[in-house]
This record gives sequence, C-alpha cells and structure tokens, in this order.
Amino acid sequence: MTITLLDRPGTGEPLMPPARRSVAARVHAFATEIDDLVDTRISRADPVLAGCVVMHYAGIILAGTSCRRPLLFPEGEVLARRSGLDLILLRFDAQPRGVTFDIRLEMDGSWLTNFAVWRGQGEMWLVPEGSAEGCIQVTPFGLEVGLPAPFSSFCEREKGMVRALTFPSFKEGY
Repeated sequence: MTITLLDRPGTGEPLMPPARRSVAARVHAFATEIDDLVDTRISRADPVLAGCVVMHYAGIILAGTSCRRPLLFPEGEVLARRSGLDLILLRFDAQPRGVTFDIRLEMDGSWLTNFAVWRGQGEMWLVPEGSAEGCIQVTPFGLEVGLPAPFSSFCEREKGMVRALTFPSFKEGY
C-alpha cells in the first residue's frame, strides 16, 4: 500500500485536482455572489492553492470538484490549515442533486457536510439538507455560523432552495 503525504509545500504541486469547466464556472459564480475581492495572484505565490478561489477579506477559500464525499476531505484539511481560512468545497453532480457544499470551519477544525444554498431577500445561506439546524449565512465579511434558520416553515425552506437552484449563477456558462 502506498502512503501519499498531502502536505508537500516543497514540490509546488496543487492539492486539488483540476476541476472540469462546469465545476470551475460554478465556483467562480459562487465567489462573484459572495461579492468579495478575489486574490488572483495566489496560485503564482503558492502553487499548492492553484485551482482555488481565495478571498482573504471574507476569510474563505472556495474549491470545486465533481468527486463524491468523502473524497478530497484530506486535501481540504491541508488547504485550510495552510491558509488559516474557512474552506467551502463545492461539489457538483449534474444528475441527482446539482450543487452541494461541504464547509471546513477554521475556528474549530470541524467539517459540516451536505449543505445546500438557500436564498432569501438579498441573502445567501448554506443550510443542511436534512434539517433546519446549523444554518450558515455567507457574506462578504465571512461565514456567520450557528444562526437560526432564515425560514420559518418547511414551505419557506423549499421556496428558498428552489430559488437558489433556478438562480443563474449555478448554471453552465455563467
């Protein structure tokens, strides 16, 4: 059995595998919606972060993949530790569910998995697909964690998720 060491700062290899065009387009569209300054020089300064969108002001790294869970959790751990930022891993699956998110919080090193986007009136939230507990508001100033749900009923929850799915930023070619 071969053991691969993921923390390889001397080699200059990117940790995340190259994303398909459809995944990369969704990552950049999501970053645009967060509306923060994106560090475009980061991959030249630190090649390990190549393929990621780094937003220092918001304290977020965005990465995308079409791999299923639990793949890329170790790579996400290394990226988050190296940068000291929260990591949002966008997972795109064209068939069953579209875009879901895994979040690695820097403050406690925990992973929150299987989140979906919920949209309200000018707000963007990441909500767990299975419950209304542990919602995260995504803002240009970072992630607001542990807030009460932005919806008051199951019907409101479904409307917000439908609104998020039909919003053009997660469509191909944005």
